[in-house]
Amino acid sequence: MTVLRQIRDSLHQAPPRLAVAVRRPLTRAVFLAEQLLDLVAGEEVCTEIAQARAMARGQDPRRTRQVLQDRKRWYQPHQWDRHLLEHLIGVAPDAAATDEQTDRLQALLPRVATRPADRPSCVVLPDRLRPVPGLLERMLTIDEGGEWQLALIKDELREVLSAAVAGPSCAQDDSAVLGEAPVPTQRGAGKPEPVVTHAEITAGVLHALMMKAWLTAIVHTMFDLTDRAGELAGHGIDAASVLADAVGHQGAGTVVPFGPLGRQLGGFRFEGLDGPGARACLRMEVLRADPHTETQFLGSIVALALAGRQRTVLGMSATGFMPGAARTHLLARPDWAMPDTFPGGLTIFNSTPVADGKPLAVGSTPYHERDQRVVSLAAGYAPGLVRDLTRLAADPRTAHRARALIAVNSYRQVRLFAQALYDTALALGRRLRIYIAVADKPDPSLPPVCDAIGQLTRDRFAELADLDGEVLIAPLPRTERGLNVLTVFEGIAESAFTIIGMGIRPVMPADEPAVLAASIAARAWRDTVPSHDPAAVLARARAAADAHLRLNLNAPKRFSALPDELKYELVATLLGQSVQLAGRGRRGQTHVELHFIDGAFHDPTWGSDLPTLVRGLLEQSSPDDLAQLGACYGYTIEEFAEYAQAPHLVPALHAGFHAHLGEHV
Repeated sequence: MTVLRQIRDSLHQAPPRLAVAVRRPLTRAVFLAEQLLDLVAGEEVCTEIAQARAMARGQDPRRTRQVLQDRKRWYQPHQWDRHLLEHLIGVAPDAAATDEQTDRLQALLPRVATRPADRPSCVVLPDRLRPVPGLLERMLTIDEGGEWQLALIKDELREVLSAAVAGPSCAQDDSAVLGEAPVPTQRGAGKPEPVVTHAEITAGVLHALMMKAWLTAIVHTMFDLTDRAGELAGHGIDAASVLADAVGHQGAGTVVPFGPLGRQLGGFRFEGLDGPGARACLRMEVLRADPHTETQFLGSIVALALAGRQRTVLGMSATGFMPGAARTHLLARPDWAMPDTFPGGLTIFNSTPVADGKPLAVGSTPYHERDQRVVSLAAGYAPGLVRDLTRLAADPRTAHRARALIAVNSYRQVRLFAQALYDTALALGRRLRIYIAVADKPDPSLPPVCDAIGQLTRDRFAELADLDGEVLIAPLPRTERGLNVLTVFEGIAESAFTIIGMGIRPVMPADEPAVLAASIAARAWRDTVPSHDPAAVLARARAAADAHLRLNLNAPKRFSALPDELKYELVATLLGQSVQLAGRGRRGQTHVELHFIDGAFHDPTWGSDLPTLVRGLLEQSSPDDLAQLGACYGYTIEEFAEYAQAPHLVPALHAGFHAHLGEHV
């Protein structure tokens, strides 16, 4: 919150009237931000349910803190709503919250944290929760008359919550509690789940409620402060302009750039809490752009600025037609596309290795086990990869493309996977020529790799073939789009990869800011019907956006219990990523083998295996959408339908493909 300190230090430049009006919200914002930062750094307030429960068990919370440091989470005030709804308000784990239940949760917030219009009457609260708003008000209020007694307030709040929360229940594993992915945990047959004590449940609720109240109060105060930013800037306080540009104004909602929701989503990141010598800070990030409207208007705005005339966007490589994939779906129907016209160009494999009769999995497993599971998965996959590369190298038609691209989820996993793959292949008598992706800015905290493993920044990926590399391992966001590693064969540039491996199931965090904003906007625009009354159209879009925001925030965490709309949104995103990743091996109309390696792709628990999910997505798609998918992707989407054991849908997909290409099919 450096900008707040700069405003405070320059406040003497403002006239007394303005200084008096600004000093109160400014002092409150600085107090709330700096106190929360100190309390989180000292584990007085836990940002994570798992962290709070670990402390209640008497365990060292630093392991969880290390996890958070690696993941650099974005926290927004509604982050803990679902947990509080279930354990404090009484919403069933697999049920969506009612409006009455969400009003009760909102009514828990004190006056200092909400605008009057956003605060339901406390009469909606049951008697057991009536003391909560007052206790939170004391916690968030600057007491000039004496010592701020947080410990006493926490004890009183803990006592009230202990009497209000539900009893002990089955525990979530760390990955579910940390919100890494809204998918079920892989469970062993007949293996009992750990039981959480009442004290642990209370601790999780206590810290979740404190974080929600604290961040809500900061957001509310920051918006109050930015309402005065224009006046402050007029008196030479430049930091006020920086604040206004970064945060915006609560009452300035418009369709562009905020989208149909019409307002910003505020969130925070904690930085430097654990790094030796690092300076801790709390950074506010406000999400206020709608990617769909930006995409829609980008081409016409650029054309208008450069040529004086508006023009239609002809194509954008970062988008695609995949209904439900909110971040990347092109809402408008494309008039022209380049589908896959090569029959048999894509073959999909289940390449999950097995150990002791069980598939090796990484996704949906406890976070503290991930590193070892990544190592085991890579070691188990090594013999198959060696066989495939040897087969390709022995065939004159594919020897120039005897290479593999393997996508994982992070630079840490890149290194763990690469070293285990190299060591296991070497033990089998094969020295794999492996290159790994490295970030532009080195991170010394990542695991080391041996000197035999090469390292490439993303701007050098294209050099892989020239370096005689066989395997490139990189995070999925660095490989799924725009990565073209080519080799020349008989004068024709072709993809250097034949094998594309989806090494570890992608993380799909539904509460990340960009994902949440895209989901809300996509839902609203999808159902918008033009009419002669633009105001009514926008009002309906805003109502739909608000309803979808509540649906996202109040939905159950377990994947199988998600509303179909949210479930298939995640599946569509994963399908779009898979199609794009497979395309890295299709440059020059070459054949590609797409291997799903992580056992989490094929775990049938709760019906969450990838074939079942893709089949469900395609089956709930309209005939028009299926035809458009066929027209956009051709034989590629048909191969995914076959992989999903949905051959009955292939004719509908092929009909769109046939209509698109006519006599060429």
